[in-house]
Amino acid sequence: MEPITSVMNALMDAYFKNAEKGLAFKIFTVMQERDVVSWNNVFKVLLKIDVREVACLFHSFMLTSLKPNHLTFLNLG
Repeated sequence: MEPITSVMNALMDAYFKNAEKGLAFKIFTVMQERDVVSWNNVFKVLLKIDVREVACLFHSFMLTSLKPNHLTFLNLG
């Protein structure tokens, strides 16, 4: 994982926690490299907003080389 990915994940999480969902999603969309933490952050918040979008994003996630972890399934639950 690139150090910038960790910073972007932390920033995205902070925006989500401060109800700045638009800024958090913007960070996600411009991230050049996403890890499972990036995806989990989005799944956790988006599930409360748009279940269909989560399904589409999960499909996109599964097309990457990343593997879901226990938090992925917990966030989708």
